Amino acid sequence: LTATGPVEEDDELEWGALFEQIYVDPARLTATVRTALARRDQVGLTQLLTEHPVTQGVAELVGYLGLSEPDFDVVIDEESTDRVLVIDTDGRPRHVRMPRVTVVRSHARVGRG
Repeated sequence: LTATGPVEEDDELEWGALFEQIYVDPARLTATVRTALARRDQVGLTQLLTEHPVTQGVAELVGYLGLSEPDFDVVIDEESTDRVLVIDTDGRPRHVRMPRVTVVRSHARVGRG
């Protein structure tokens, strides 16, 4: 993941501290994914985040990537990239470039409508 945004040169991100201080409820993320998949077999993470914007920063984005449920799969396409808008916990917008991610119902295959 690479992030771009208005960062002061002296600002240093302490990634470990970021993940320790922010709790992202995986049950909330799972419910969001299941709601989206109730209407379709698959959804791109960028589309999902357009419908349900990230408000807890990069930790929330990483939370989606780490979901593991029996009724859906998180598929990461390392050969394609997307640019995702993330709102930090302090309200600042950040753009994150990351591999393309699609969430697919377990019985569906990526590429189906």
